[in-house]
Amino acid sequence: AGVTADGILVSKIRTFKMASTLGNTLFVADGGEGGNTLQLAESLAFNRQCLGDVGGVLAGYDFPQDQRNYIQFFRHNFEHYKGVRNIADVAVLHSYATMGFNNDRPAVSTMLFEQALIQAKVPFDLIFDNNLKDLSRYRVLVLADQECLNDEKMDLIRNFVRQGGGLVATEHTSLYTEWRQRRPNFGLRDLFQVDAPAWRGKRAPEAILQISPVREQVEKGRVAYVPEVKPTIEKPPSVRMTSQYWKLPVNWRELIEAVRWAAGGRLSIEVKAPLTVVAEVMERPGNNELLVHLVNYGREKNPYVKDIGVNLRIPAGKKASGVTLLSPDGLETQSPRFTAKDDRIAFTVPRLDTYTLAIVRLE
Repeated sequence: AGVTADGILVSKIRTFKMASTLGNTLFVADGGEGGNTLQLAESLAFNRQCLGDVGGVLAGYDFPQDQRNYIQFFRHNFEHYKGVRNIADVAVLHSYATMGFNNDRPAVSTMLFEQALIQAKVPFDLIFDNNLKDLSRYRVLVLADQECLNDEKMDLIRNFVRQGGGLVATEHTSLYTEWRQRRPNFGLRDLFQVDAPAWRGKRAPEAILQISPVREQVEKGRVAYVPEVKPTIEKPPSVRMTSQYWKLPVNWRELIEAVRWAAGGRLSIEVKAPLTVVAEVMERPGNNELLVHLVNYGREKNPYVKDIGVNLRIPAGKKASGVTLLSPDGLETQSPRFTAKDDRIAFTVPRLDTYTLAIVRLE
């Protein structure tokens, strides 16, 4: 975990989100002699009730005090980590057929779109085919070059849009059947309102449409088609999509604006902080609190970040009664003032070292 010299934010966030979608906890080895607290912070923010194996199997109790502080923090505040569920505005589909038949360009586009969501601090889940049957908790579905979709999956996507959901699709989404047989046109052309590129033969790569992004209102929903997720660092064909290629895509702002538009401009959380700060928002059903986790992945270059602005949506029928900031980094517990307007509150986190947990109490 961290930010490379090339400015690439490296994390296990995708893997944590996969585990969460599957109802699992990820068991990780982190910290230890020569390590730091960033991996522990990552587990606190994105894992489920598991800090991991600190220092490795044979470490015993021989690890630095700052890591001990994280373990003690986790123990003392465990009530805020159990029985939680993350609040996600966006679902990013990993279609089995797409990623199985052609995990080259679809893997690039999907992982780079997720990288944009991570660094722009947009709450999202990573979902699989069966999750298309119930998208009710999401505002937006992202199909990043998800080529292979059958009729059943496309109908589920259409129903989501017709009922008021937002859709953002890129490149060749729905151009192939589940057996990767090319269709004459996009299977979801009725939503995109865009025609597919001309067929150039089975030995030639599919062309990228040279058009501007398209936005359409479709019944109650909104559909945005973006012709390409543009890599900053090109991955050679058939090479694994490892973290050296995870640099934010050239058009990451365009992708995020498409998501915001598709969501009707109402995301659950807005965080004003550098791109190296990541946020996750969670709820404890039945416990009247929202939890905002903030992690500074750029801590090696910027040991702390000051004055982070948080704007958070409050559930219907509730109002905020207080905010508490906790951190295992030696910072004092704070209760910042907040302002409330309509269904949202705003407050400022004065300082983030590596990890801060903001607890918003509701009544």
